[in-house]
Amino acid sequence: MDALAANADLYPAVSRLAHLYAGPINDPEKAYKYARQASEMSPEDVGIRVILAKLAFREGDHERADVLFQNCLTENKADTGLMTQAAWAAYSVGRVDDAKSLMETVAAGSKDPAEAAAAKLFLDFQNESSTAG
Repeated sequence: MDALAANADLYPAVSRLAHLYAGPINDPEKAYKYARQASEMSPEDVGIRVILAKLAFREGDHERADVLFQNCLTENKADTGLMTQAAWAAYSVGRVDDAKSLMETVAAGSKDPAEAAAAKLFLDFQNESSTAG
């Protein structure tokens, strides 16, 4: 790890390790370690911030995840997958109207039928909850 810290040219390797540990290897502890280091090496990398947001959400730190996802959305406004994750983080911290707004965008604009259907289901549930209460 010291070699990685000493050599910023190794950023692509650190980033890739973060992606691998967060994805197919599924080791959140190592994913966080590498994502955190990658974030320090290249703070502008939205992909690394997404990993940090997903890890925070998975660990139950919904407030941190919400802030990180919102930050990622400012730079990646068209990613409906990111919007879906951001909506769940917003919902988890009580920002229901923001979550609904994001899910409306996903339902209307996602090219993934399953993603659009899941967003519609979320909205239907929210609408039923509003009318029942």
